[in-house]
Amino acid sequence: MRESRDQQYTSSQTLERLLNEAIIRADISNSFEEHIEIFDTFYADDIEVSSDVTGEPVRGKSRVRSLLFSFWCRFM
Repeated sequence: MRESRDQQYTSSQTLERLLNEAIIRADISNSFEEHIEIFDTFYADDIEVSSDVTGEPVRGKSRVRSLLFSFWCRFM
């Protein structure tokens, strides 16, 4: 059974709130792993992001994870 638009919107809002709460609670100064766990939990395998570094969209969870790790290593 498909969800109605209202149910989809409510589900989306709930997931976004949970994501934001997880990010706020995470302490990146302790470890990067906590942020990777959040990323793995909330983002789809077929994620696509844009980056100033590559100029082209980055597709796929493993490639985006590598990009995030490189970014984290630069600042730690």
